Amino acid sequence: MEVAKKIIPILIISLICIWGCSQNINNNQENVDDNDDWSIFQILQKDGFENATTDIIRKNGRIISLTIKGGDITKLPFELTQLDSLKALYLSNNQIKEIEVLPELTSLVDLNLSNNQIDKFPEIKKLNKLTFLILDSNQLSGTFDCEKLPKSLKIFSFSDNKVLELKSLSNLNRLSYLSFGRNQVEQFPRGICELPSLSKIEMIGNPIQDEKIDIMCLNNLNFLYIDSVHLNKLKVPEDTKVIY
Repeated sequence: MEVAKKIIPILIISLICIWGCSQNINNNQENVDDNDDWSIFQILQKDGFENATTDIIRKNGRIISLTIKGGDITKLPFELTQLDSLKALYLSNNQIKEIEVLPELTSLVDLNLSNNQIDKFPEIKKLNKLTFLILDSNQLSGTFDCEKLPKSLKIFSFSDNKVLELKSLSNLNRLSYLSFGRNQVEQFPRGICELPSLSKIEMIGNPIQDEKIDIMCLNNLNFLYIDSVHLNKLKVPEDTKVIY
């Protein structure tokens, strides 16, 4: 009995020490992870971003939102792929042309790449959390195939480019907002009737050649922005507000 009395306190002390060491290891690991994110951000600041306006939002020490505007960068840095908690990336008003690493940023929900020099867009189907994509004022041209985009998109804008045709639009069946104003689109996008959630379309400034534009199928369409020249061939739901 006396031996047991001596052993029990020792066991309790040992268990407390083990628990404390475990906590220290976990805390140290969190600090390492936090420092990793911060180190990556410091590298980015030196990689052509030194003249840019930057802003970050952190949660539990991890970077979840990153804004970099007005920098001299010409491509998406590889270091972005190491920010595995990054949900929002706003890189407008830079000189970005190369975006090869974009398909690896699979945690993204919001992405703004407007006012850059992008002329080719990669397949980003793996970004299945992405709901917000802005590609305004770039150098996109020819046919833009929506098949390369994730079905999760709800807001998609590529105004002020040189796109001639929008293909496989029906792939984006969760879309609620579509903007393709001031491009070179000659034919109203096919498959648009397969977007039941679409509530707003902005298409001003395109040389649409269709003899009629019938979108009576879009029962949830609230706003349509269109050139006045097309009004006489337009059919829209009764509750849709047409702005020209």
